Amino acid sequence: MRAIEDNSGISEYVLSDSIHMSPAECLIEDAVLIAYLDYERLFDECISCLCEVPTEIDIHIITTSAEKRRQIEEICLKKRAAYKEIQIVKTVEWRPDTLFTTCAEIWKKYSYFCLIQDRVMSENVYPKKIEETCIFLTWENLLKNEIYIRNLWYFLKTHERLGMLIPPAPYHADHFINYGKNTEAYRCQSVSESAFWCRTAALFTLERRRPAERECYEMAIVMSDSFASIQASNYQLLLNNLVKKKTETICFETYEDLVFHENYLNCGKIMKFFESCEQKYVYGIGPISSQASAYLQSQEIPYDGYIVTDGCDHPESFCGKPVLKLSSVPPKEGTGIVIAVNMKNTTEIVSALKERGFRHLYFNQTDERIHA
Repeated sequence: MRAIEDNSGISEYVLSDSIHMSPAECLIEDAVLIAYLDYERLFDECISCLCEVPTEIDIHIITTSAEKRRQIEEICLKKRAAYKEIQIVKTVEWRPDTLFTTCAEIWKKYSYFCLIQDRVMSENVYPKKIEETCIFLTWENLLKNEIYIRNLWYFLKTHERLGMLIPPAPYHADHFINYGKNTEAYRCQSVSESAFWCRTAALFTLERRRPAERECYEMAIVMSDSFASIQASNYQLLLNNLVKKKTETICFETYEDLVFHENYLNCGKIMKFFESCEQKYVYGIGPISSQASAYLQSQEIPYDGYIVTDGCDHPESFCGKPVLKLSSVPPKEGTGIVIAVNMKNTTEIVSALKERGFRHLYFNQTDERIHA
């Protein structure tokens, strides 16, 4: 088992799918798996995964018509896949909260609960292969094989603060928007809400909707070690391609340089901006202005100093240049100011500078809320 915590604060656990973590004699206790199967083209593959589920786990299958139930029964018989019952739910749209009503009488009888499904967001939103890759990601990391399922259950049982284990979010194709999301945003992703292993007690607290009780349990991402090795290779490829693209014209000495440059400043444009200025200032004395200053000094671009908001504590100098209060800088025609602060404060600062009569400003041009 390996644990990783990303910048969003949510932990990721990698469990073995080939080596038992639990004692050999340890059997899975009081657990149920509810599989929602709706797409006929995926029945065979999904039921093959159900064949990997240890016999101690009760399997309940939910589908949407008598014809689909017949197909599932035939495939289960052919593959010798055991299940407790197949239930028909007539619903136009499957939502994650459906489990709290339709399936409540099932999962409330158990201490541990796995929900798995073959549903996609919409048949018309993405090409089939893109969505089927999402389904593979989910099933691969919740029901990889018997050893992995035993390890996952044992891990959940022996880590009492864990309430829910979810698969990693997809980031291929149009799902790339998920990459780098923070914890709260991740919770809203359909994968994490509709496919998981959990401690049933955690679901009871979710039903009550009391934040203090929800915080008693932690949610974490889980993946098999074989999937994690693929994930690491994919991450490396993504990183290599991104860095290669971004360093084609500018060399970054550190990762921090790259991040600040991309998010806040286009240093190459600062030089051009300052060409027409008589007095040159950088607004701010934080990490972002440090990056801008390092670029200006490395390119031997002269500037007069730094400006800060009135009333803020500040040193007399920063990066070898004087630090001035805004009120002490006259708004002359030839005065140019590079605003090197975070995006959150840029709008307010631009507005304040314009009110004082400054017109020659440089700031992050990608922020559509601000107009020069």
